[in-house]
Amino acid sequence: MTRVIDIGDLCTHCGRDTSLGNGLFVNRIPSGSDAKLVLTSGENDIEIQVDVNGYMCADCQSVECDQCGELTLDYDIDNSEIICSDCMGKR
Repeated sequence: MTRVIDIGDLCTHCGRDTSLGNGLFVNRIPSGSDAKLVLTSGENDIEIQVDVNGYMCADCQSVECDQCGELTLDYDIDNSEIICSDCMGKR
């Protein structure tokens, strides 16, 4: 049985706060992620697989453009390459 943990406004990948007023609210998207919860007690660790629900910040959503190397949220895929909108405009 997989347990679900809702972490609210935290990024499911980096843990930063994406709530209103913290600068990451505008580009956040709902997100889920697999994680492992480790409970340590003496010599025995207990590992529990969990699904984490929250949001993903813009930095964690960004991908690297295969032409210029810049991180971007605005891109197209052309011949299996990720091309940012700036580089697409130069073609």
